[in-house]
Amino acid sequence: MEIEKQKVKNLSRSRNLEVEVRCKDGSIIWTEAKVSFLRDQNGKPTGIIGVTRDISERRQAAEELRLEKEFATSLIDNAPTFFVAIDAKGRTMMMNPLMLEALGYKADKVVGKDYLSNFVPERDRDMLAEIFRKLTADHEHTLNENHILSKDGKEFLVEWHGTPVFDTSGKFQYFYGIGINITERKRAEEALRESEEKYRQLVENANDAIFIIQDGKVKFPNFKTEEMTGYSEKELSEIPFINIIHPDDREMVLERRRKRLLGEKPPSTYSFRMINKSGGELLVQINTVLITWEGKPATINFIRDITEQKRLEAQLQQAQKMESIGTLAGGIAHDFNNLLMGIQGRTSLMLMDSDSSHSHFEHLKGIEDYVKSAVDLTKQLLGFARGGKYEIKPTDLNEFIKKQNRMFGRTRKEINIRGRYEKNLWTTEIDQGQIEQVLLNLYVNSWQAMPGGGVLYIQTENIVIDEFFNRPYHVEPGKYV
Repeated sequence: MEIEKQKVKNLSRSRNLEVEVRCKDGSIIWTEAKVSFLRDQNGKPTGIIGVTRDISERRQAAEELRLEKEFATSLIDNAPTFFVAIDAKGRTMMMNPLMLEALGYKADKVVGKDYLSNFVPERDRDMLAEIFRKLTADHEHTLNENHILSKDGKEFLVEWHGTPVFDTSGKFQYFYGIGINITERKRAEEALRESEEKYRQLVENANDAIFIIQDGKVKFPNFKTEEMTGYSEKELSEIPFINIIHPDDREMVLERRRKRLLGEKPPSTYSFRMINKSGGELLVQINTVLITWEGKPATINFIRDITEQKRLEAQLQQAQKMESIGTLAGGIAHDFNNLLMGIQGRTSLMLMDSDSSHSHFEHLKGIEDYVKSAVDLTKQLLGFARGGKYEIKPTDLNEFIKKQNRMFGRTRKEINIRGRYEKNLWTTEIDQGQIEQVLLNLYVNSWQAMPGGGVLYIQTENIVIDEFFNRPYHVEPGKYV
């Protein structure tokens, strides 16, 4: 017993070693050896006492764990996405190199920092804190977008996929997020949206009807299309486009569309008549472009209502015709006036050889009066030829009307013309030829209304038109006769 105690006393302190051992069959195993050296009374080593056990499985598991950790670290460090891990207290545990580079930090400057207050803009913090709370409470993954803040204040919009991590007892440990920088994508989407909005506004507010025709039906009509046709977008999508074309123009429109779809080149701009929902007829001009829409041939069409334009063109043509007629009338008036001067001259010569007792004297004076009236008519023709540039001069309408009454009274003995003339009638500025024509029209209309004869009263009067009277007539206030 004393000897055994002496041996234990002479043992040196044990050491743990991991040793690779080759077995009899040639295989290699790992062992863990606990070794102690035996020493004599002088401290000289005399032997070794050791205990070993096979740790191959443990060693293999540790190696696999190491490789897995290296693999995971390599994935995170070389991932084309952001990666961040945040502990239960909201502190940053790590960021991968891509995220560190974007934010402008070194790794040792982010670890332990509060994630929300240091790396998230203030406007997103409450929203992100609520997401963190749900992650820990619901034990579920989450997908969200929020901004992160770089060291120099630059912001990135990131789409995050967040995952919570719990221990075996279900206690929350940390969560990590894998994020994609979508800043440029969002900018591109916003730019595209703005561009689409601009084009939509242009199309919707265009003065032309714009729409697509495919398979004979109208698609995507703008507001002007609905206004011009009288049909809603839904109605237009249900009826063939040919239904709103005038029956006499349908064959022409269909033939040009057929040629265009076959690759031929009929006129891309032409006119036809359209019938709107209420049955009204419009003259329209169409411009058509062949396109491919959703993999099938179609046309984009621009239609302009030219009904008013054509009406104005017709008016212009009529005005040009009237201008030609006016020119002709001017020439005729000059020639006619020359003839009248000849008649006037001959009549004057005959009157020189006659006195008032001559049987033809009264007739010759009547010829002179008629010649003067005819001269006034030629003046009207000349005024018409000059485009309404008449001869305006001060006139006593009482005397003028008395003269016209006498002349007409000689031709229509069955009409008794009676005048009522205001004393001190104001002098007026008129074209005598125009007023003579007005009076002649009144005489003739009155005579036709009294085929059996009658009395025609003509009265003159001074009046003042004030601003209240003139409203329905659009006449300037002032003195009138």
